[in-house]
Amino acid sequence: MPYDHIQVALLSDVPERLRPCEAALRELQVTALYGSPDDPPPGALAFVDVHGGSAALAALHRRRPELPLVSFGPASEALYALRSGAVQHLSPDTLDPASLDEALRVALGLPRLEEGSRLLRALSELGEALLHQEADDSFYQRLLARAVALVPGAQAGSLLVRAADGCFDFRASLGYDFERLRQVRFTPEQALPQALRAPRLLNYRQFNVWLDPETSELLGHGRPETQVTLVTPVQAGGETVAVLNLDRFGSAQAFGSGSLRAAAAFATQVGLLLQRRRLEDELERRRHHDAHLNALLVTLETLHDPHEIITRALETLLALTRYPSVSYYRLETAALHLEAALQREGGAAPQEFASRIAGNLRELLAAGQPIIVPDAVALTEQDLRPELRPLVMRSMAAVPVRSGSAPHGLLVASSPHEALAPDTLELKLLEYLAGRLGNALERVRVQQNLERRVRRLSMISEVGELMRPLFDVQSIYQAITDCARQAAQASNASVLLYQPQDDTLQVMYCAGRDAAHLQGVRLRRNEGLSWLALESGQSFFAHNAALEPRVVNLGEVSEHGANFLAVPLTDVDGRPIGVLAVDTEASDHQFSQEDQALLEALAHAAGAKIHRLSMLDRSRLEARAYRALAEFGAAIEAESDPDLLTELGLGRLRELLGFEMAAEYDVLSGTATLRRCWGDYPQAMQNVREIHTHDNGAIATVLGSGEIMYIAHYDGWNGAHPIFRELGLRSGLFLPLIRQGRVIRICMLGSYHGEVHLEEVHLTIARSFMRRLEHTLERNEVLRELRAAREAALRVLGLALEYRDYETQGHTDRVVALCGRFGTALGLGEESQGALKWGAYLHDIGKLAIPDRVLFKPGALTAEEQELMRRHAQIGWEMCQDIPFLPDMTRDIVRWHHERWDGSGYPDGLSGEGIPLVARIFSLVDVYDALTSERPYKPPWSAHQSLNYIEAQSGIQFDPELSRQFVQLLRAEELL
Repeated sequence: MPYDHIQVALLSDVPERLRPCEAALRELQVTALYGSPDDPPPGALAFVDVHGGSAALAALHRRRPELPLVSFGPASEALYALRSGAVQHLSPDTLDPASLDEALRVALGLPRLEEGSRLLRALSELGEALLHQEADDSFYQRLLARAVALVPGAQAGSLLVRAADGCFDFRASLGYDFERLRQVRFTPEQALPQALRAPRLLNYRQFNVWLDPETSELLGHGRPETQVTLVTPVQAGGETVAVLNLDRFGSAQAFGSGSLRAAAAFATQVGLLLQRRRLEDELERRRHHDAHLNALLVTLETLHDPHEIITRALETLLALTRYPSVSYYRLETAALHLEAALQREGGAAPQEFASRIAGNLRELLAAGQPIIVPDAVALTEQDLRPELRPLVMRSMAAVPVRSGSAPHGLLVASSPHEALAPDTLELKLLEYLAGRLGNALERVRVQQNLERRVRRLSMISEVGELMRPLFDVQSIYQAITDCARQAAQASNASVLLYQPQDDTLQVMYCAGRDAAHLQGVRLRRNEGLSWLALESGQSFFAHNAALEPRVVNLGEVSEHGANFLAVPLTDVDGRPIGVLAVDTEASDHQFSQEDQALLEALAHAAGAKIHRLSMLDRSRLEARAYRALAEFGAAIEAESDPDLLTELGLGRLRELLGFEMAAEYDVLSGTATLRRCWGDYPQAMQNVREIHTHDNGAIATVLGSGEIMYIAHYDGWNGAHPIFRELGLRSGLFLPLIRQGRVIRICMLGSYHGEVHLEEVHLTIARSFMRRLEHTLERNEVLRELRAAREAALRVLGLALEYRDYETQGHTDRVVALCGRFGTALGLGEESQGALKWGAYLHDIGKLAIPDRVLFKPGALTAEEQELMRRHAQIGWEMCQDIPFLPDMTRDIVRWHHERWDGSGYPDGLSGEGIPLVARIFSLVDVYDALTSERPYKPPWSAHQSLNYIEAQSGIQFDPELSRQFVQLLRAEELL
């Protein structure tokens, strides 16, 4: 075989010693160059002179381990030279072209020509036989058996094969206890020492240099110390993938140069076979992976549930890797939470998976680097981040998953019992699956966000349609809180409205946790985060509400806090009237800008609707109030009693505002005295007749200010009186009753069984009621005074007539008194009674026009004088026409009190019931008083005589029925 392109460096401090090598090389047409071991010239291999020992050779091997070295020197130096790095040894006494050819072929990894043909045929047959056999123990056992048969001198052997983690395991043995060998694993340094790059002979003691005592004992069991091992590395793709150990028992000379050549050729062929198999296996594995991954990709495109997507990805990962356990941890806030886990035989039990991993993981996941832990047993605490320790079983390979630009979770493959490191394909698979999983989750997230946005807009539209026919604010509150919880994935939602009368935010409706407990709660200014939205008119967001200084803890706060979002409810003019507040107290959802925009739109629509309904309710309330006020005004027109007026007014106002009871207090010198109370109130209230007021109490405040005072929560009010608090007053409205600019009385409306919530419109109505009541009481007082003044004037006029006509002195008062008694007995109303009284005063006013000569004539009147006297009735009636406030019945008495039942009276000759009733009544009273009174022309009659006369004139002069009742009345009075 020609060596056309081969150069050999002859290295020696004494070049003459290597002249035989130069001559032999020249015969083989090999170019030789001389040099020193300290500075060798470039060449394909080197012949090193070891006549003076192998130190220079060892030093050169350490510097140039890749350079094939052939030693030349005494045979006694052969073993030391081989130990120091030589792949072949030549001695001067055996140097010839054949041995040189053999040395070159060994150094270059080539068999001798005549042996090579035989080996190639055998190895070709071996390759064909084993190419398609599965690489199991039987495969490696056949390889070892063929090696023992082909390498001269081999009596036993073993085969070490590199595992995925880089260590070497026994996969076959001949002549030894294989089950015992299975317990041994070699590191790469133990299986293939650094100095070993070609077939090499080692005796038993030399081999044990690289082993720990336990391994040495396992391997040494049953081995004689005279054993010689031919160690041959098997390389594939530039890497040592196996180590062939062929053993011979006896002399070390049992393995000759031909054995080394055969072992080297066998290793080369096996390396090619394994490389081809590995390539084919890799190709098949990739095809298998591609089939699984393509099926997964098709499946992922059809899935819309994130959990199902993650599960399918885990199924693929479990099928394509050696790891028996796979899991996915989803990033939530500051922790990883177990989303899904799968395992096959030998994997972890479900309870072995950590359910939650806390710590600073967002930064770790954001870096996006794989996390590889081949064997946690060999790690110290400093070798592994504390956050990852709960994840690691025995070994782990994990890759972060990103959804869009944000970390989403961690894809984990692990083994609870076996130390595993992912090979290149497994690591690429993990990274590929993580990317595809992230894309699928992002697609679903975008799709869900789009669907959620459509759903939210649909919800807003539906809520708008739902709210359109609603005219009950409670139904609207429920509709918007339900919509807010669903659309924003909130745990709790509440509607709070601003109450200007006490400057609070009141929870009008709450959906979620503690809804019943929170209903009606009032937050004072600066209490609670909702005020921030109301005061600014802008939405307020808190990532963790538990950390906000103004938060009001109305219930449990979750362990990691909660997102809080408050948006203002605005009226049609954009003014804030309340707040829509949501939180994620029971979930890990993070509110987004989209959530905020949705809630703002919802709050604006709901706020406008609530405001319109509030205005409508206010209008209805005002209409009802003014109708009640008008009815109250109409009702009090006929009522003059101040107490009845007050009771009527407060009763109407109590019903209108929803209070349970009403009371009146007179206030004098700091003491409020109960006048009366009515409605539903504690009976003990009647026992507390007097209440001593204090400076900041409601009665004293109203007394001093003259303004009404509304207290919605009396039991929690700082100025609450101990008596009212003890009685259980819940809400109170204190109203001043003012006369001539001075508070004369305090009126109170109260509720003892529940709170009464009023708005400013209610207070305005209450003020209107009180003003109307005050005006009515004042008007009635003026009317009473006016009536008294009129009556006094009319009486004076009547008395003046008496003083002019001395014979009728006292007649007016007697007639007035008797008319009152008779009218009462007849059941006459107040108006008829008044008319009778005023008629008694004025019935003879016409006599003012009668001349004194006629009026005071002592004798009988002439016919002409009688006619003139009879005219006083007509004249009196005409005079009364100029008194506008006189009722018609009074004028009737003045004109017709001298008419007779039979029609013979004057001035108009009326008869029977044609005579007005009041005139018929007065006629009886007037005649009776005249009969029983002394006159210049007659003495007074007795009551008996007078009543007999009236009975006699019944049906002639007087109304028969009235006569009967009149006589009955007076005779009954006589008996008394």
